[in-house]
Order: sequence, then structure tokens, then C-alpha cells
Amino acid sequence: MRVDDQARKSVVFVGARHGDRFTPLGTGFLASVRYQTVPLIPLIFVVTADHVVEQIAGDNIAVRLNRKSGDVFTVTLEKKNKLTALDKDADLAIFFLPTPIPDDCDHTSVLLDRSEFKAILDEIWAPGLGDEIVTAGLYTSHHGVTKNVPVVRIGHIAMLPDKDDPVLTQRGCFLPAYLVEVKSIAGLSGSPVSINLPLMRLVGGKPEFRDGSSLICIGMMLGYHLVASAEDQIVVPKMQGEEPQSEYSLDERNTGFAVVVPIEKLFDVMEASDTRKIMDAEIRRRRQSDGA
Repeated sequence: MRVDDQARKSVVFVGARHGDRFTPLGTGFLASVRYQTVPLIPLIFVVTADHVVEQIAGDNIAVRLNRKSGDVFTVTLEKKNKLTALDKDADLAIFFLPTPIPDDCDHTSVLLDRSEFKAILDEIWAPGLGDEIVTAGLYTSHHGVTKNVPVVRIGHIAMLPDKDDPVLTQRGCFLPAYLVEVKSIAGLSGSPVSINLPLMRLVGGKPEFRDGSSLICIGMMLGYHLVASAEDQIVVPKMQGEEPQSEYSLDERNTGFAVVVPIEKLFDVMEASDTRKIMDAEIRRRRQSDGA
């Protein structure tokens, strides 16, 4: 499949900065929020996985973004300003970007709007088993030196979120989440995961073609799915003459599935009182600046 460039352009790299040196440790993506009915540019947030933030030493994290000119710029964010989900198992870390994104920033953002997402589900497409998904993010051994170079991975939805059948996450918690059939690696934690919408569908037995972007974000990549026990793996029988295997070994990274936090969890954070206070303060600041 050909992937819409939007998949890579929403992605940023999250890590640590020591002087002029940036070390990427995970992926994040830019999310925009339209707040209040005033003609203002959207408020921009950085979304990543909380376990990525936790592995970065110190009080700050660094977020590296691409410029259209081909180089990068880095934003430093304080950990104390992190917004998290009420459900800590969701493993979300969201930061408001107080500094406006430069005009030459080579990125797009994922719109976090619950009503618009619901309209998409009702009118265009609702996630279903077997739907094709795409995610883009950090491949640590080839992250790019002069700019971020995200890799793209393709897969399919294997299981839909179900509160009665949660899945095991890297933190050892159980969370109603998507299981997607895609090989995940550590650097992809925090990546946006989108459905690749078909350009044509049948409505009443007749083909209906659609315009616009082919990608609809459905959540954030947490990482590979853990196996709970050796019995969860299919064991390949030994060939005749080989020594029998005395005990099973678990390779947690080769289950073939990854866990995706549903985007509804991000909506919950955006609608929380702490987030509203941040956005209200930013609206007041902008209005005062415009009136100065």
C-alpha cells in the first residue's frame, strides 16, 4: 500500500538532550485542539507514552521536530507539566506546547475532537476486525542525524477494545485496547496509529468514492503485546533425534501483536479540568497579546 505522507509528518522524536546532542528514545506526535469559538490558531500538544518519559533522566524531555529546510529544532518540556489520563494504565503523557510552532515546521497534527471523531465513525467508517492500519515512528538504529527519519509499519486490527476483555500492557496492567497485527519495537512507543481508509465502499450495493485523507487516527501505540505464560506461545515440535526442550522460553517481543491505546483516552485527557485550565490560561494570554 502507498502511505499518505500525513502519517510521517505528524510524528516527532522524544528523548534527551545533552548540549547539542539529541538522543531519541521514543516517538511522539503533534495533536491539535480547537478550543472555544474564537478565531485562534489551534492549541498544540505533544502526545507520547508515559513509559517513554519515565526512561528519560532528569526533569526535562526533549522533542525534536523537522523544518521544511531539511534541518531540525528541539523543544524542551518540563516533566512536571505532564498531563496524564485518570486511568494510569493508559500510559499516556501529554504536554502543552506553550511556544507557537514556527511557520517552517514540517509537521501536521492529529485533531483531537471527540464529536468530529464520532461523526467519522457514524458517517464514514468505524474500525473493524481486519482493517488496515499504519503507524510511523522511531527506528533507533536509523533515526536520522540531521533530521527525524520515521519508519512506517503496516498491519491489521486483530481485536477491538473491550472492557470485558482487556489486554496486558508492558506495565503489567490490563487495559481495554486494540490489538493490532504489526511487529512493534521499543522506539515505536508513542506513535500514532491510523486506519487506512479504503477509497471506495459499497453503499446499497453501489460503489461510493471518497475524497480527502486516507488516514484516521484511532489511538497511540504502546508497544508489543506481552505473553502471560509459556502456554500462550505455539511451541514448534523438535525434529526426531533432537534433545527435548526442558522448559519453555518466552520471547515477549515476538508475539506478532502490538497494543494501541484507543483515541478516546486522549479525548478524556483533553476534556479534563487540569487541561481546561491550561487552555483557558493560554486563551487569556493570547487575547491580552492581541489587545496590546
